[in-house]
Amino acid sequence: MLGPITLLRLSRLETDFDEILAKLLPLYSSLLTELQGLGVAEVQLHEPALVMSEASNLREHFQKAYAQLASAELPINLVTHFDDLGETYIYLSKTHAL
Repeated sequence: MLGPITLLRLSRLETDFDEILAKLLPLYSSLLTELQGLGVAEVQLHEPALVMSEASNLREHFQKAYAQLASAELPINLVTHFDDLGETYIYLSKTHAL
């Protein structure tokens, strides 16, 4: 499933990123909780935005999003594409949702 940060990053929003993220995260959390209730053991979220050149600018959004997604208590397998995490690894390794 496409992760919330990449979804918004690729959406080319004409409004405030934080505002839309705040509306989107409860939907993701609800979906994760529903999946857990159905017996899903783990979910895979794709976040290719983590390896884009502006990934460091998205740091606070990632931390906020994955802190909230952790409340679903469903293990998340985070997937990136095509490149190394580089500096992004440092703050991702401290995110308890992963």
